[in-house]
Amino acid sequence: MTTKNETQEIIDAVKSVVERRTPPAVVSVTEAARLLGVSKRTAYSLLSEGHLKRAFLPGRKRAYGVARVSIDALLAVKDGGVE
Repeated sequence: MTTKNETQEIIDAVKSVVERRTPPAVVSVTEAARLLGVSKRTAYSLLSEGHLKRAFLPGRKRAYGVARVSIDALLAVKDGGVE
């Protein structure tokens, strides 16, 4: 039988692995630009044109980033994965 402390250590270890493997749901505009291979200015243009989805950052009232799913979708189109 495991103790409460051992159980917490196991939970923390699992969380650590999951956090390393799961990309964040929202990334900064700078990170979005890097992932897309474009300039920050182009990333802002893609946001304003609606090609990327704006998402508010957790715990922030006015700060926003880019929804990771919209980056992945744009990359799929860019790579010819979606027609």
